[in-house]
Amino acid sequence: MAARTARRQTTARMWGDIWYVDGVARVLRNELFRQRDLADDKYLDWLYDV
Repeated sequence: MAARTARRQTTARMWGDIWYVDGVARVLRNELFRQRDLADDKYLDWLYDV
């Protein structure tokens, strides 16, 4: 359980870094999100035990 909790915290920090960027990093982030398949949850499966 501790390992899963640690992974959740690490992932949350990473997403915080991704959301709060500006300049070129924001442009790249937005482009990557636009191209993403909305049905692809492979990076979140572990969180919801799918």
